[in-house]
Amino acid sequence: ILNENDYKYLPNPSTIFTVFAAIKWNPSSFAIQEGEHYNISVIGANEANTTQFWYDGGIKVGPSGYESYFDAYSNCYVGMGRCRPHLKKRRRIPSANWMSLSCAIGQFVRPLVDPEPGFENLYRWLPLDESELIPTVFNVGEFIEFRAVHTGELICFANDAHTLYWNNRGSIEVTVTRVSWPPINGTYYEELLLPSCDSAQVAYVNHGTNTGEGKIKCNPNGGGSGWSESEILYNA
Repeated sequence: ILNENDYKYLPNPSTIFTVFAAIKWNPSSFAIQEGEHYNISVIGANEANTTQFWYDGGIKVGPSGYESYFDAYSNCYVGMGRCRPHLKKRRRIPSANWMSLSCAIGQFVRPLVDPEPGFENLYRWLPLDESELIPTVFNVGEFIEFRAVHTGELICFANDAHTLYWNNRGSIEVTVTRVSWPPINGTYYEELLLPSCDSAQVAYVNHGTNTGEGKIKCNPNGGGSGWSESEILYNA
């Protein structure tokens, strides 16, 4: 892209894809790159005559899903105002609402062997590996803007229990857009090769000061313990 004329005027990469409530993993055909910023939204979810909803059995709900709690008096789990036995099961992201739009980043299909570029259709491909996707899952709901910490295809789902997808119905249209656009020169990506500023080595050597001569160069966006940039950087 950087070699194209007027690449800076190209529109932000964006796509709309369908997420089905009854399918456990829905591919988007949209690439996510570590270090870049994106947003995911369900447009029109709050409109009066919206079609952006799906069904958890007989429960009609939008992309934000619905909450549940245990009622000790009734000795049952309650959701949407009544006791529901299925709520005692464990949903895929326990901290997110039932049926909330959720996503992961990774490979929807995997080559059995590394394919030769241009001849991919001649190779055998394997289905996704859930063990690799699970560490990347995150809740979306109606909207989220985030900096990617993984690289791969965006893959989404309704946050339900693994054994309960059989009675789900409906789908929603999801829009994903790359916000950090246009791409900038390659020096930006040099940061990805540096240790994160909150790593043990950098914190010990730099003593909280990540500027100046003789200090370890580091990436303030490199992940680690999750400290904020203001907690990491200090200009003496």
